Amino acid sequence: MLKKPSNILYTLLFFPIVFSLNLSSLPFIGKFFKSSSPGIPSSKEINLTYWGLFETEDVINPLIEEYRKIHPNIKITYEPKDFSNLKSYKETLQARLKNNTAPDIIRMHSSWVSEFYPYLQPAPNTILNKETYSKEFFPAAENASVSSKGDVYAVPLMYEAIVVFYNQDILAEKGINRLPKTWDDFRELAIALTQKDERGNIIRAGAAIGNAQNIAHSSDILGLMFSQSNLKIPEDLDTQAAAEILNYYTSFFKQDRVWDTWLPYSPVAFAEKKVAIMFAPTWQSFSILNSNPNISIGISAVPQIPIWQSPGITNVNWASFWVEGVTKSSKNSLAAWDFLRFMSQKEQREKLFKQSSRIRPFGNTFGLTDLSETLKNSDYITNVVLGAPFAKGGVIADRVGNDNYVNAIKKAIDDVLDGKTAEAALAEAKKTIQESQKSSQLK
Repeated sequence: MLKKPSNILYTLLFFPIVFSLNLSSLPFIGKFFKSSSPGIPSSKEINLTYWGLFETEDVINPLIEEYRKIHPNIKITYEPKDFSNLKSYKETLQARLKNNTAPDIIRMHSSWVSEFYPYLQPAPNTILNKETYSKEFFPAAENASVSSKGDVYAVPLMYEAIVVFYNQDILAEKGINRLPKTWDDFRELAIALTQKDERGNIIRAGAAIGNAQNIAHSSDILGLMFSQSNLKIPEDLDTQAAAEILNYYTSFFKQDRVWDTWLPYSPVAFAEKKVAIMFAPTWQSFSILNSNPNISIGISAVPQIPIWQSPGITNVNWASFWVEGVTKSSKNSLAAWDFLRFMSQKEQREKLFKQSSRIRPFGNTFGLTDLSETLKNSDYITNVVLGAPFAKGGVIADRVGNDNYVNAIKKAIDDVLDGKTAEAALAEAKKTIQESQKSSQLK
């Protein structure tokens, strides 16, 4: 069960870590802490600006100070941006990149890299190359951040994916200890968990799935289903396979009635115990616990589909995470990449996790393959870590600023519920997404 952090942890937030000794300034010891990166002058003062999201100065600044012990001449100003409207943040970055006024280091969603890359400075091979990247980071990060030529454009300091939230108390009433592994079994469970009155009205929904408007991450759920069928987004949206998936998704609402339009937004409904199961990234648990500290949250792996002519099932997950990159307009891109390489290494990841865990129930999942074992004993993020090597992502990730793409998928869902064929709805969605991608591409 997830629990809120204690008041002691909140108190720790107000006692920043102070690094009073700069070893590099000492006459003898200092020579061992000078810059190890060729081309970065140790005598010239370098100023870097870093735009971040989600993490406060209290989390990032201690790591910056650690870096400055090695590079005392490099000053890094971390500026956390408002994340209440990620679409505006994305548009601001696009404008700043175009007019060469972007900060040196930026946080962006992994799905933005392909749009931003003309204005991003790839990492020097001496700092980070494709071979090293493939060994250290999960495939979803490499697919998003490394070009076909092998240039590295971004590194993830965190990792996140869609998982299944379930109310442990509700499932315990039915004698259920874990969720099914396949979609069809999941569907049966969602129907069984749905409670209705004598008129057929839902008292408690079995699962938040089937429509779009009051379900968080509905486009992510479809993205997961499309990926499990090996469909490319948006290229394969107008195929028969994609249409069948959309029809299957809407059947939870149209035929099975495990969810209804009158219910609150799915994370709110979950917190209020009006739904037994929902799909979301693990960070949604923060607001749920704030609303209802006593709720018993369980987190499980997402359902999979049977493999054709095989007794097994797929093992495909849906990732949605953020990465850090260096802008081409930076006058100190080498130093910026050296800092990001420092931040992406194991020791710093562990510190970042611990720092962020002080101000919320748990820290961000790591994006490094060799840190997975560290996190596997953490109930709420275990399934994120286990699924990371087999995850895919895409532009229809919800709640990341990709509103044009997400709204195209939501409209397709609504259109099918209003009577339009799935084929026609998805063909329109594909056209809308591709046109939006063209207009969003930085040139």
